[in-house]
Amino acid sequence: NEPAHEETEMPPEEVYILRFGCNDTEGFRRMILDGPQFRICREIAGHPFVLPDGALIFVKPAQYRDTCQALNGRELHPFHVVITSSFEGDLQDALASLPYKKRPREKKHHRQILDLPMSVPDNSSDGPLDQDEKSDYDLVCKRTFLCIAPRLKSACDVVQSSTEVVGDS
Repeated sequence: NEPAHEETEMPPEEVYILRFGCNDTEGFRRMILDGPQFRICREIAGHPFVLPDGALIFVKPAQYRDTCQALNGRELHPFHVVITSSFEGDLQDALASLPYKKRPREKKHHRQILDLPMSVPDNSSDGPLDQDEKSDYDLVCKRTFLCIAPRLKSACDVVQSSTEVVGDS
């Protein structure tokens, strides 16, 4: 009987740095930090949501340390939101709950994908990488779609047909 919110081994999600501007950004920040949209995130987090430079961060607990490491040296401001893709829906809900004219706008041309280092558990020796090689690789997964398509048979293995009708005259 594991709690529903407990993390399982999942591939890392993309983490974005978003920039917001215009209108009531302070009201937006208060609503995100205190409102119902991120309540579950706040309950399971175990880490602060406001970084020392004032930027907001909403990532899963397993990603927090790697995300903070990747943010090291970046200039962030209170108008930045660092968020994992699974919490973007909550962010959109929070924005939608504000009146349109007071809603801060994401500056889409400033959106960045944060490259996180690939976390490899220390106890896994089954993989193809040696212990020394694990830190030399990053896992980068960008907007990938998987599908299962039927395997086509060779032309000589199937009966060829045509839509042309040949009539006897």
